[in-house]
Amino acid sequence: MKRVALVGNLNNNFSAIMKWLRHEGYDAHLYYRAWPHFFHVKADTFDLHYLHYTHEVNWLQKGFRPADLNQDEIRNIFSAFDKIIAQGDEAAVLNYCGITIDIYFPYGTDISKYAHLPHHYSLWEKFRLLTRKKSGHTFRDVFAGTPSKYLYQAIKTARYVFMDKSNPEFEETLHRIGIQGQFAYVPMPFIFYPEYEAEFKNPQPSVHWRSYVDRLRQENDLLILYHGRQYWKVLLNKFSGKNNDELIRGFARFMARKNPDTKVHLVMLDFGSDVGASKELIRELGIEQHVTWLPQMYRKDLMYLVSKIDIGSGEFGRSYLTFGTIIENMVMGKPVIHHRDDSLYQDSYPWLYPLINAQKADAIAERLLYYHNNMDEVVSMGKEAQRWVKEFFIEKPLEQIKNVLNK
Repeated sequence: MKRVALVGNLNNNFSAIMKWLRHEGYDAHLYYRAWPHFFHVKADTFDLHYLHYTHEVNWLQKGFRPADLNQDEIRNIFSAFDKIIAQGDEAAVLNYCGITIDIYFPYGTDISKYAHLPHHYSLWEKFRLLTRKKSGHTFRDVFAGTPSKYLYQAIKTARYVFMDKSNPEFEETLHRIGIQGQFAYVPMPFIFYPEYEAEFKNPQPSVHWRSYVDRLRQENDLLILYHGRQYWKVLLNKFSGKNNDELIRGFARFMARKNPDTKVHLVMLDFGSDVGASKELIRELGIEQHVTWLPQMYRKDLMYLVSKIDIGSGEFGRSYLTFGTIIENMVMGKPVIHHRDDSLYQDSYPWLYPLINAQKADAIAERLLYYHNNMDEVVSMGKEAQRWVKEFFIEKPLEQIKNVLNK
């Protein structure tokens, strides 16, 4: 039995891959820092079995501080494993300790920002960060300078770097690192859906917000969910914008045109730097009574919410084929409305999942109006999207991961 270490757990991505690998017969263990609390393994599981093969690490309690890292101890831990899959700051720790990663899975900001921060900030550079405007960096980035150096090297020297097809700008930032290993377009199978399917068959699944979500479902004819971050006004970098204000504006225009007898609701999470701006926009548009805000929640609770909605939402800025929010919707059989440039991906897959493709508010309103009047198409689209996710986002990537692990 191959022993596999998964190191890091941003968005509970690796806890799901660990479950898949254990399901496939590998002795897979997860090493992660339980921060923030919604990235704890308990946020994405319904039992306590995980306690036997997950291990919280304290390497980064005070940030990335080489003086606090016991290199011999860390090397000793991972010498007992046949293969290592890693990402993020934890991968930077491994690189600092001289440990080569077998598979690196980018998650987004590691590539678009952190790996490309200066690897050392001089006193003069620190002073300039305090005084210059629109520098592209913040003084907070100074503390990411040291891990940036090792994160960059971790990605560069990994034996394999796996990432799903994205868009030219984002992929260029990855390849600018100068990957020495083998790169392949392989999605990260971060959803262990059998667990949800089994739990949600129970009359009273073990989730928070269940009664509230059930009431929302009972009181509305159409539920639309956007559970991503509110990012459209104050942007951290050119990749951070979700343009979810287009969804809000489009929803308002749809509400003005729909049958007044039908009850429709937009559900969003209180999450992201522009929550305040979004709430103000909703007030200006006069749709407050048709929008519900829920707190940021554990994935297991979120997935129950997803199971009860009709249409999920993605992003409306740059084109992406796959990312967390749309996969979470589609794996539960829900279609998504978001922006996708099919020309970027049609050569990468035998077929692409169906979606409600829209980018600007007017198109969003038009598409919502059509599909609200044709709900049978919504249901059919969700089933086909689910089939695509299970085949191309989970089953095939798992085979490609296992090919590396078995070498």
